[in-house]
Amino acid sequence: MHHHASHNHSGASGASAALAFVAGAAAGIAAGMLLTPRSGPENRQLIKDKAHDARQKAAKKMEEQKHMAADKLEKVSDKAKRTADNLSDKAHEAIEDGRELADEARTSVRRATRSRES
Repeated sequence: MHHHASHNHSGASGASAALAFVAGAAAGIAAGMLLTPRSGPENRQLIKDKAHDARQKAAKKMEEQKHMAADKLEKVSDKAKRTADNLSDKAHEAIEDGRELADEARTSVRRATRSRES
């Protein structure tokens, strides 16, 4: 499930969020161990399981951030290409308009020159 509530996260803030998530998970594990009586082997297995879960969740969050960043980059790239294509089209139109004006000017000069010679 992808949540796109805010689209202003950079890769760095995504990494910070993942790190905060892992730190919160570690604190939760520590609190759980202190509040629940378990044997040493049970605690070690619990820590191992919780750490594995936290790593998987953090990796999933990082992957989501990576995909969001890639999507944003693709959108920006597409917009830049459309803008460049549009500017290129306008430049070609301006060049063509300039050629037409130059042709009209040459024709006018020729007509003016001929009418003086006559």
